[in-house]
Amino acid sequence: MARSLPIDTGGFLVAPLTISYDRAVLNALLNDPDYDYADQFLALDLHDRCADHDSLTFLRALLHSLSVRDAWHCSSNPEFIVGVYGEFTCDSEGFMDGGALTLSVLLNGVGVCDTGIDALRDLPFSEARTVFDLLDSVATHLNQHIRQLTALLCPPPARSLALSVFPTDVVRGEATENPNLTDYERTRLQAATDDAIAAAIEQAWTAVEDRWYAIHDELQEAAMRAFLNQ
Repeated sequence: MARSLPIDTGGFLVAPLTISYDRAVLNALLNDPDYDYADQFLALDLHDRCADHDSLTFLRALLHSLSVRDAWHCSSNPEFIVGVYGEFTCDSEGFMDGGALTLSVLLNGVGVCDTGIDALRDLPFSEARTVFDLLDSVATHLNQHIRQLTALLCPPPARSLALSVFPTDVVRGEATENPNLTDYERTRLQAATDDAIAAAIEQAWTAVEDRWYAIHDELQEAAMRAFLNQ
């Protein structure tokens, strides 16, 4: 008889990489007399749609300056070489059309990019008061894309049937719901790790697995007959 059993999933199979930038490098760049990024940013009107292209051009140049200074790094793996860039989209002939700005991050030469932003307002910030706010929003934006790609390429592993039927929290809940436990037993249950409880569930499952399948088959058959007899 075919069985359709529920399977829970846990967290990521691998932890998503997270990028960030060296704030000291950005601060030095803003104070560099050969550049005027600080003044340029103050002159931008992020709410003026007519100035969107100027704002995107500013971000493109800023990202380039930071990447050549190796300002970006991978928080979870410092060995990674990280670069963050912004490039305007191109038309069918390969010329930049001056429209959306595509943001991308290279991790050891492997790229992750968005589909392009039309304005700095598309970035996840409530209000960019400083250049640091703007760069924080770029990092958040790209980390979201990295996380989404990680979830797509590395889906979480399926949990065992035993843990799908009896999650660890159900067993730990016995510490407050079972009146037959001693104080010592309650304390042990409450302090137990998820791994320890999961191992106990797997061990106990072998004694009830056949009966569980029998109940499952009985319920499946009864549900089918109830439907066909309507």
